[in-house]
Amino acid sequence: MSAGRDGNGLGPLPRLVWSGVFRPREAMARLMELRPGLDAAILMVLLAYLVSAVFSLVMPTPEGAEVRASRFSLHLQGLIIEFGSFFAAAGIATWLGRAAGGTAWFPQVAAAVGFGFLLQAMLTPGIVLAFSLIVAQAMWAGAVLLLLGLAAWSIWLLASCIAEVHGFRSTIAVAGAVFGFAIAFGLLAMIFIIGSAIGGR
Repeated sequence: MSAGRDGNGLGPLPRLVWSGVFRPREAMARLMELRPGLDAAILMVLLAYLVSAVFSLVMPTPEGAEVRASRFSLHLQGLIIEFGSFFAAAGIATWLGRAAGGTAWFPQVAAAVGFGFLLQAMLTPGIVLAFSLIVAQAMWAGAVLLLLGLAAWSIWLLASCIAEVHGFRSTIAVAGAVFGFAIAFGLLAMIFIIGSAIGGR
């Protein structure tokens, strides 16, 4: 993880993540004062995946040797999708942001996207809870509402980070772009997973 020019590195990252879940723009502004590089952004994406993976260990899953044997390939696919979405989101957010008057270049936007991914990973416990309720066939309506709320919160977190780094006052327009990207990339990821499953037969 590269240090900022003042030599402080990203030591305050845990505190920024904790506060960023509730005040993402403020935390993003403080993070940019540390001037994180692309390597720091990549590390934050890796941390985001690890956090999600750890919390997902308690996710209800079907039992069986086949499921256990496929965990490695699932994590490999997950990492490919995670980093693919990271670079795609950072590239698109840089291009669209500057076209709309934003001031950040790719390294700064990549740091914002990486930090946004890490903030989103902090919502994983809520996702695990919602799916646990669905698997247990209990409180379906509450579980669905929880998932919708977490999805909106997740979009707001990432959009806030991108809006802050580009210097946009409003987060709403950025949130709309993030939502569109999430839908498009989600479809591509689904095609990739289905294609991998068919090819592996």
